[in-house]
Amino acid sequence: MAALKQYRGRLKFGTRRAMARFLELVRAPGIGEELYPVFLEETDPHLLVQDVRALAAARDSRALELALCALPRLRAGPNGALKVDRLEAIAGGLGAVPGGETLRFLESLQPDLAASRSDSLATSTELPTGERLFSSRSHRGSVLAEAMVRADRERGGELLGTILDGAPSPAPESTWLGLAGTAFLGDDRAADRLGRYLDRRRAGPLFAAAVHFLASLDRPAASSALLEAFLRTPAELPLVLAMGHRGITTAVPELVSLAAAQRPAPLRAAAAIALGLVGQHRASGVPVVPALGEMLRCSDPALRDAACWALGRRGDLEALDPLRAIALSDADELGRAAMALAELGDSESAPALASLLARLSPRDDPTSLHRRALVAICLGRLGHRGARDAIQALATLSGQPLAAFAGKAALRLLMEAPEDGVRVFWIDPLTPLERTGIRLRAGQSLDLRAAGFWGWGSPSAVASWDAVPARPGPAPRLLGQVGPRTFPLGPQWSRILAEEPGELVLLTLGAPQKAPPGADEALVPARAVGLVRVEVRL
Repeated sequence: MAALKQYRGRLKFGTRRAMARFLELVRAPGIGEELYPVFLEETDPHLLVQDVRALAAARDSRALELALCALPRLRAGPNGALKVDRLEAIAGGLGAVPGGETLRFLESLQPDLAASRSDSLATSTELPTGERLFSSRSHRGSVLAEAMVRADRERGGELLGTILDGAPSPAPESTWLGLAGTAFLGDDRAADRLGRYLDRRRAGPLFAAAVHFLASLDRPAASSALLEAFLRTPAELPLVLAMGHRGITTAVPELVSLAAAQRPAPLRAAAAIALGLVGQHRASGVPVVPALGEMLRCSDPALRDAACWALGRRGDLEALDPLRAIALSDADELGRAAMALAELGDSESAPALASLLARLSPRDDPTSLHRRALVAICLGRLGHRGARDAIQALATLSGQPLAAFAGKAALRLLMEAPEDGVRVFWIDPLTPLERTGIRLRAGQSLDLRAAGFWGWGSPSAVASWDAVPARPGPAPRLLGQVGPRTFPLGPQWSRILAEEPGELVLLTLGAPQKAPPGADEALVPARAVGLVRVEVRL
């Protein structure tokens, strides 16, 4: 803080912004006393926004005063409207400052938000103020909604309840943001309100988002509502995946039924993924492995991939033999059976997999390179040093980023001891989420970083995970989630703070609060490719 105060005028823009960002992340106490007078003199709009966020993160009420001073300087364009990204950043930051004064200020931003939108609904004077606020076609209204709930739970909850209770059926797009904001309440009241939208007749195109919002609530009431809706309409893909998201073991018999051969392929794949997400929980008398084993023999490679992933996640040792047979045959096109064996800790298969990697080494087509990459990771995870030469060859391939990434990662696994206090998760974009089992207390923080590659469709489409074409699958993003709050992950260490107790979940789909209204991001992509490594520093 002393350096920022003394040298602010002479530091380069990037350095000043980084220092303000650092103060926001560490939530420095006493920041207002030291830097509020300096912040008042700032003229650069980007730094003004960062200054507001830094003060707000420390829960300093002067963040409101600074925001009021900043608004005239942040206006841009012929109509004097705030730039939307700056409005969003200010609103999102101020949510950390509790109180009715913050709520009133956030409500006062509604005209600026409305002016930034092109849809007529947003500027309709016939709608109540609250509903005008939440009638954006983008995610920005949900950022403001979240901030209002964080600033004043009771008043924010009442406003959201008014929007949802008064929505017609099917729900208009404006209701999407009411759903998003309600999720941030995180209590049984929110579960009850969201549960009413687990019906397409009422939710319309917002159905998938409503399911996602409810699945993000770590509440028994949310799980009960989702299970009831699933048993009523089991063929709905968002509800199928929600069973896995919440780990609802009583759904296993119906999920096994959905995985049967006579069902449509997308539904079978979703059921397999849900069974994998439920994990090692057992359902008495339900033959899960035989059902997934039958899927391993399908001619559809996407179904084989889903079954391999699910069997690896479930931890059923009786799946070893069918997985070994697939992993060593040409049926394991993308190497997912090999990764499943790594999940099961099957060191007995390592020599055969090393021989497979050596046989694949001359092949450089996209599918073979993808398979080589995952087999190498598998051997690294199993600690098989006999494959070091073949892995080294993979790591040095030029122009093949996924192969080189996998080779270097596998060598790291073989040659370096695990870092103390760091857990590693290998994320397959086939799954919409990864449950970590790491539970956080309110106020507890974690550091995370991610690196890797993924894509949709052909292995030739694989690219850096933050630069993948968005079709034909969900938007390419990786997020950490605790409760309804989501945090973007990148190649640098970033810190997330749990504002309420909950499990850390890693999402490979866009946060539902930030998805375009009506986007059904719960659908299983036709075929996902790639692999991402996520490190969590406890």
